[in-house]
Amino acid sequence: MDTQELLNHYQTGKRDFSGIYLSDTDLSGANLTRANLSGANLSNTDLSSANLSRANLTCANLSGANLWDTDLSGANLSGADLSDTDLSGSNLRSANLCDADLSDTDLSGADLFVSYLSGARLCGADLSGANLCRADLSDTDLSGADLSSADLSGADLTEANLESANLQGAQLIAADLTDANLERAYIKQANFTEAYLTNVNLKLAISEPRATNTRWTQLEFNFTDANISKHTKIQGILAELGKSLGFTVWIARNDHRNKYKNQELGKLSSKKFPLIVPQDFPQKTEKIIQLIDVIWLRKEFHQIEAAFEVVCTTSIYSGLLRMADLSLCSKRGLFGYNAPDFHCYTVIPKAQKRNFEKQLGRPIFQELQIFQLCKAINILSGRQVAYNAD
Repeated sequence: MDTQELLNHYQTGKRDFSGIYLSDTDLSGANLTRANLSGANLSNTDLSSANLSRANLTCANLSGANLWDTDLSGANLSGADLSDTDLSGSNLRSANLCDADLSDTDLSGADLFVSYLSGARLCGADLSGANLCRADLSDTDLSGADLSSADLSGADLTEANLESANLQGAQLIAADLTDANLERAYIKQANFTEAYLTNVNLKLAISEPRATNTRWTQLEFNFTDANISKHTKIQGILAELGKSLGFTVWIARNDHRNKYKNQELGKLSSKKFPLIVPQDFPQKTEKIIQLIDVIWLRKEFHQIEAAFEVVCTTSIYSGLLRMADLSLCSKRGLFGYNAPDFHCYTVIPKAQKRNFEKQLGRPIFQELQIFQLCKAINILSGRQVAYNAD
């Protein structure tokens, strides 16, 4: 059967074309809505601008096909071979792509709203600018995929493999990344607002092109929540993020019993304070630095990666003093050797920025060069929590 015979049969009301062989043919602009093309061989076929909405393409071979601007909304493409196809600008809303092979496929600008991609293979695919809002991407292989500026808001990415994927500028608002693998992923300016990050692997995730390890130079918290305090929520987010990056996490000992996501913050913290204060320091020094809101430490040598003080109602000055104590301990043999500098972050409302800079200008902080280590993180107003890697 050639293309004209297919179209003629379709015009007479026939819809079952399962197993048909139409490789290397031209079906551009064809109307085949609701057609049964399961198991069909349509490899290298031009289906650009065709209407295949609600078509049955299960286990079809579409490798190398041109599906640019094609309407595949509601189509069943489960188990289909779509490798190396051009699906740019296509409509895949509510399409079933479970277990499909989409490796090296161009899906740039495609609309995959509420589509089903569980178990699909998308390694090396171009999904830049695609709409994946509320898509099911659970257990999907997205290794090396380009998801830059893609909208993944509300997407299910549980157990997804995003190793070395490009997530620059991607929107992951309220996405579920439980047990996902983001090792070596590029996450500059990615928005993880209210994302679920339980057991996420962010090992060697890159926030700067030249970085060899992750440096979080900008984090923003944007929310109002009547159920828990801003202070507790920010501590919980920082703790989850630190653990997902592979760090040992310490949360201020007096906050361990505060509830975050229906569990005590202490569940996210090391049970024992992981640092040893130099013997020539006053005994109370350890108790003071144990009150720092969140500390990230590298597991191998308990080397400090970053420390965070969350200032919602407490004073900026007292938080900076705790940072100064921690810095002095580090320089004076906290680890038994001269430890490298680490980053200190003070989470403050935007309105407190000038006060923060004023406090850093105090002679004691200038002398200790805390001003070179400490950066401000803004708390913004709104309904949700966000942190952005930049």
